[in-house]
Amino acid sequence: MKANSTGYSMAIVGSTTLKGKELREVLVEKRFPVKKMRLLDVKEEGKLTEFDGEPKLVQKIEEDSFDGVDIAFFCGDPAETVKYLTWAEKKGFTAIDLSQAHLAKKNVPIVVMGINEGKILRNRGIIKNPHPITISLCTVLHLLIRAFGIQYSVCTVYQPASEYGEEGMDELFNQTISILNFKRAEGKIFTKQVAFNLIPRVKKPYSKRYLHYESELINEIKAVMGREFPPFTLSMIQAPVFHSHAISMFVALKSEPTAEEVESQLKASAALCQDPLSPTPVEAAGSDIINLGRVRRDNQIDRGYWLWTVTDNLRRGCALNAVSIAELLISSSKEKST
Repeated sequence: MKANSTGYSMAIVGSTTLKGKELREVLVEKRFPVKKMRLLDVKEEGKLTEFDGEPKLVQKIEEDSFDGVDIAFFCGDPAETVKYLTWAEKKGFTAIDLSQAHLAKKNVPIVVMGINEGKILRNRGIIKNPHPITISLCTVLHLLIRAFGIQYSVCTVYQPASEYGEEGMDELFNQTISILNFKRAEGKIFTKQVAFNLIPRVKKPYSKRYLHYESELINEIKAVMGREFPPFTLSMIQAPVFHSHAISMFVALKSEPTAEEVESQLKASAALCQDPLSPTPVEAAGSDIINLGRVRRDNQIDRGYWLWTVTDNLRRGCALNAVSIAELLISSSKEKST
């Protein structure tokens, strides 16, 4: 990708999905230098929408759609995305994958900005924007490792309905209305009634698979954090909320700071903000940062601490990281041209 003073040619695949809509908003808010924007979607071809106040028609996804494109964001169905990503090398654009597609190609960098963005400069074909849980957890764990060292960590993640797109949110909404009207809660997306309930068996979005979802996330987190990352595990629970991942985290540190010292260290990062009353998914929706609640020292386990974080899964946990990757790509291209 060559530096361009007039802006860059961009494409968003899956532009009408929740991720695609959030990505469009963030690109406009950050005043990303877009010369030309193509909105593509396999299900919404011909739909009238907009980008930066300009009317746009959603186009069909074809190989020629990427002619002249510098950067393309992929926000749609992972199974569909896989075949489109193969066009990146052929067409000469950089693909930033937000879809969680399972790629057969090895050595695709998984990038969390502020932790391992150096990988971007070594591989510009396909860059994987990781799962929102990965972005949130890696950011917090990275700060704790640098400041105090970690022996091990265990997390319980409460997942929102919006991880399953518009369909997941609609199902939660419709079930809520049905139950309040004393009707049966019907559903297709979730394994059990999700409204007013917690589901301990979480299915991977866009998939019928229940097994290995947590293991895949653990492996992704380890890939970002590197070989020296201490023992870590997580469990996922489907929560009856529309937006934001909430995470209850236990960490055993190598040193013995006070809870206040842990809070102070985390708050010093621009990526986090603390709410001493403990943030909730409702309050975190639309936020650009990871919201940190009170840090509590465990009285039973030596050097153990409990943390509570809440992060908007579509914005801070997805779109902002992807746009930051694109910003680094264009800044590095400018440096090379000077």
